[in-house]
Amino acid sequence: MPLEDYLQPGYLTQILGEGHGNMSLLDCIMMGLINLKTESPLRTVNFTGFKNDKKLCRELTRLPILWLHPNDRKVDYIHGIISKTIEITPDRVLRYLNRIASIYSNMDPYIKHGNNTRPIKISINCKVTLDDVPIGIVLQEVTPFRFDCTRLWMEPIAEIYLPLRNIPFIINAQGITHLEIEDQNLCADSVRFNDMLEGLLLLPDLIVLSLPNTIHVNDNPENVVQLNQILQSLTKLKKLNLPSCNLRDSLELLIGNLTQLFDCLNLRDCRLNETDLVFLVNWPLLPGLHELNLSRNNLKSVASICVSLLEKMPRITCFSISYCCLGPHMIQRVTEKCSECLELKTLAIQTFTPLPFSDVRDILHGCAQIKVLQICTIVPETYAFPGADDEIRMHNRELFVASCQVYLQEFGRPDIEIE
Repeated sequence: MPLEDYLQPGYLTQILGEGHGNMSLLDCIMMGLINLKTESPLRTVNFTGFKNDKKLCRELTRLPILWLHPNDRKVDYIHGIISKTIEITPDRVLRYLNRIASIYSNMDPYIKHGNNTRPIKISINCKVTLDDVPIGIVLQEVTPFRFDCTRLWMEPIAEIYLPLRNIPFIINAQGITHLEIEDQNLCADSVRFNDMLEGLLLLPDLIVLSLPNTIHVNDNPENVVQLNQILQSLTKLKKLNLPSCNLRDSLELLIGNLTQLFDCLNLRDCRLNETDLVFLVNWPLLPGLHELNLSRNNLKSVASICVSLLEKMPRITCFSISYCCLGPHMIQRVTEKCSECLELKTLAIQTFTPLPFSDVRDILHGCAQIKVLQICTIVPETYAFPGADDEIRMHNRELFVASCQVYLQEFGRPDIEIE
């Protein structure tokens, strides 16, 4: 295809240009949905394929407020509807309504407000990270639109609080399979933490649960015990992502007693100590893992456990121990052990600073023996390379990558991608 025929990410929400009233293609689609003829057979519109468009969810959830007649967009009326489900002040509602009126002033005159059509399901990747989204999915009850999602992201929103336990009342809970909640202060607020636990109980079909920078034992050690009890009830759970959580000396409390067949466990930057790693290497569910991420944990004092872990994971396909303070000889031992992992496709072994080329060569020789390895992440970040400025550092990094590729060519594995 000619390059000009390729659509760029976010093309749905990009302004079409002069002569189009500052409207986007999505604005036209939304207007068409609101103005839909009563006899139209349209029942579902699926927008879940646009994962990289950060504006899409926000704008789609404005459908309900745009459907309402401007005379109905009064603070008292809107606040009366949404305050049953989310915590929000009338002043916050007023600011939201003023913004909507300003953004859609050119489009509003052409909308059939209150158009009486049959319900239309709008499938989205629901990102509850901006005020438009929780307000919109609550307002849907007075409109023909019904939002549906399988993937749900939640972050704190200033002056607005939508408890996870209320999500099943506004979105089909049985359809949600992926959930991510990021809130670094959640563990310090017992009420909101309990709201999250209650919400998880109402999402029995979760396959993936991500809680980045959210679970911190230093805020309340009992939280991990309570969360463990909830995790035991999520029988379909296969992936647990806990990056940047403080789980020091608490890993057993969090994932002990689980019986699910996990595919993926992400413990990046969780401040794990020797007790945690000893538990992990003896964890009954370890042999079933396809992916294990231990990057950014200081494993210097328990380096040999990395080898022990590999011995227990015959099905591992992605293993990450970048920035774990491991020396070159220990990394070499790990790569040698990885040669016994017949399904390993991705190995991350970055160090904070570039290793001497003699060590890099030995490590890559070990990587070359891993039969199905496709990606080896061994190159440190650009700032770690010598140089007076970013341009020189970038150049030195490129030379490092080129040298790695020469070594792999020498070992007969030019197919391995260096990152």
